[in-house]
Amino acid sequence: MSEEVDPAENPFRYVHSDGVVSILDGLGASLLVTTYQAGKLAVIRATGGRLQMLPRTFDKAMGIAVDGQRMAIATQWQIWILQNSPQVAAKMGSQYDACYLPRRSHVT
Repeated sequence: MSEEVDPAENPFRYVHSDGVVSILDGLGASLLVTTYQAGKLAVIRATGGRLQMLPRTFDKAMGIAVDGQRMAIATQWQIWILQNSPQVAAKMGSQYDACYLPRRSHVT
């Protein structure tokens, strides 16, 4: 018998090595990580000398592929296709240069 865990009582947390912030900042890049057990796609970036993580929920996220302005995320039962929308990113403020929005989903 399993017990349900309230997400508010068990927040998603992370730890990182000291050099991660300077590496991401120096590259001007974000790191995308999928977590099967937690069911998350985490976008990790350096901003203001600190690490910032934006987690998004995908059912059993297993893998990710990026091709130009598109991103595919494989989950337990679907492949999600997201498309970058620079117009939306521009409306979110100068700190964002991309905003990937779901455009298609293929059931597997």
